[in-house]
Amino acid sequence: MSEEYTEKKPVVDKEKCIGCCLCPTVNFEYPDFKMVQTEQGEKAEVIKKKKYKKGQIEDAIEYCPVDAISQED
Repeated sequence: MSEEYTEKKPVVDKEKCIGCCLCPTVNFEYPDFKMVQTEQGEKAEVIKKKKYKKGQIEDAIEYCPVDAISQED
């Protein structure tokens, strides 16, 4: 089974993000997100890549408890 890739970057709304760390744990081998310290506490940040695995982005969007993750149009 081949994995589908996209160049559409995931987006994190840092105002909504509660720093729960679910998005970086969607896939440890090929992460799309990392946690960074901000003035508002720990927040998710997108790791810059040329391509992203579609399934992983869809999972991160689905699992985010505060709907802080979306994808570029």
